[in-house]
Amino acid sequence: MVNILLFILFSLTILFLHEFGHYIMLKIFNVSIYKMGVSCNPLPHFYIRYNWPRSIMKNYIIILSGSIITVLGFLILCLLDVGCLLYTSDAADE
Repeated sequence: MVNILLFILFSLTILFLHEFGHYIMLKIFNVSIYKMGVSCNPLPHFYIRYNWPRSIMKNYIIILSGSIITVLGFLILCLLDVGCLLYTSDAADE
């Protein structure tokens, strides 16, 4: 049960970091954000609605920023050895 809760917390953290990456780039490029939030339909997820900039390069950077932050966040969480929490409780149960 603890493993499931840790997995959900880990997943939600990664999803939040992904959307936060988009948010940072939108603020840097001064793009107006008209809606952000959390939805549970059909699965829980975060979202940001914004006006697309005219520059194609800015669009690519905004889109890629979420993926880049996701990978960096995952690597940081792995380096902090968050994954060990998922396995140590199994070993203790045996």
